[in-house]
Amino acid sequence: MKPTPCVTGAAFLLASCSCDSHSHWQRGTYENPSGQLRLYMPKGTDLSDDSQHELGMVDSHNTHPLQPLGWR
Repeated sequence: MKPTPCVTGAAFLLASCSCDSHSHWQRGTYENPSGQLRLYMPKGTDLSDDSQHELGMVDSHNTHPLQPLGWR
């Protein structure tokens, strides 16, 4: 990770970190569900002609609770 200082106004100095694009272990908790969804629907899949069942799979992945968020 590369720490990057961000200035928001004159009174605040915040440090943020951006991850390297090739380092999946730096990206956080969303990468695993995203990868699981890609097993069934490859990147670039056209969702306009998919069945309700397939769209339900996407919805279940999007609404799945995550442990780091307190299972919300």
